[in-house]
Amino acid sequence: LLVLVIVIVIRYLTRPLEQLASATQTIGSGELEANLPEPVRQDEIGLLTRDFSNMRDSLRRYITELTETTAKKQKLESEIQIAHDIQMSMVSGSGHASIENAEYQLYAYLSPARSVGGDLYFFEQQDDRLHFIIGDVSDKGVPAALFMARTVTLYTSSMNAGLSPGAVFTQMNDALCQNNDACMFVTALCGTLHLDSGELMMANAGHMYPIQHGNAHGNLVLDGGGPLGLMPDIEYKDIQLKLDQGSRLLMYTDGISEAYNINRDQYQEERLLEFVERSDTCSATALGEAVLADLQSFVSSAEQSDDITLMVIQYGAGECHHINLKNESGEVERLFTFIHESLQSDKHHITSEELINDIKLVAEEWLANIIHHAYQEEHSGTLDIALRIDDKEITIVFKDSAAAFNPLTDYDDTEQRDYSEGGRGISIIRSLTDKQHYARENGHNVFTLTKYYNPASNK
Repeated sequence: LLVLVIVIVIRYLTRPLEQLASATQTIGSGELEANLPEPVRQDEIGLLTRDFSNMRDSLRRYITELTETTAKKQKLESEIQIAHDIQMSMVSGSGHASIENAEYQLYAYLSPARSVGGDLYFFEQQDDRLHFIIGDVSDKGVPAALFMARTVTLYTSSMNAGLSPGAVFTQMNDALCQNNDACMFVTALCGTLHLDSGELMMANAGHMYPIQHGNAHGNLVLDGGGPLGLMPDIEYKDIQLKLDQGSRLLMYTDGISEAYNINRDQYQEERLLEFVERSDTCSATALGEAVLADLQSFVSSAEQSDDITLMVIQYGAGECHHINLKNESGEVERLFTFIHESLQSDKHHITSEELINDIKLVAEEWLANIIHHAYQEEHSGTLDIALRIDDKEITIVFKDSAAAFNPLTDYDDTEQRDYSEGGRGISIIRSLTDKQHYARENGHNVFTLTKYYNPASNK
């Protein structure tokens, strides 16, 4: 009898625990709507049952809130992606454009730091005229994107009205100043290129100067007015220019010049200017992509902190030739043939024997320096040569992967009278060319030589 009483008591005491264990196992499998036994006693089992019930209710509320938050986040992300797509649709080529034809070449690229941003560009060819604009709104994110959209709309409207670049900016500025309580503004460059003559008319609204590449180098100084949207009734002036065949304009926003690497160093305008000047690229697209590659190499894994926009416009197709040689003396004949055929190509048809021989001698001397001093004869390697011909200058770029070697500083012609180590060759190169530049880029020696010539007397 005693045993029976003990069994009954134990069953009485443990039944709620068994029921709780069964219910918690069901809840643990994901069925949060499962019922828990009602606590019938005030002992530890009753308290544990109430705690499990509270935990289940809290978990159920948390999952409901998480589901709602996730849905809202997904909706917001979807709306931001739609806003990104809409913004990109407002710029030509949806943020990445490349055009190459006989009249002009154009490369454009835009990358917002966030899903949407304030940088902009736009271009459109109308008959024999190419209209273009590049700009940078003062803010980032959604407010900047809205101001950017308004700017592009105003530009296309003014452009289609047949206004000059200065008049376009004057009209845009007055419109952007209206109801601008946030005091936002945009710096910009715009222009019209006459494709039949190379005549270029531009206007500047507080933007960085464009960079020239071709017969002229460095910043193209364009003095204009202040940024658009700050002060009404400003008359922006037209600036008249003329591009030579094959010359280029590179326009950009400060997302490039002020880009940071992981050490918080800035890319800076000076580096961009130097890179563009020594570039051996043969097209607007190649130059634009080379600039972006150099920027990426600089910033490495650092997070993009500002919108990046780049536009390169080249007037005419230009002319550029490439050859790859071994670092062997026997390659001289191939080098001479390459130079002769390149200079006498159909477009420029340079036939001056004196000019051709000067270029051949310069190239031969530099090839000898690379073979004997950079690669030090016993090492095999290759040499890339690019020869670019514009209306007033010939540029030769030598690139090799040998050890770092700068003959412009490694030789002292004033003290080295026997010329046994190549000093005479460098003296010849300096005397026969107008500019010389050396750089060490990504494990390569890059040596650029420029020779000016008179197109009227090249025959």
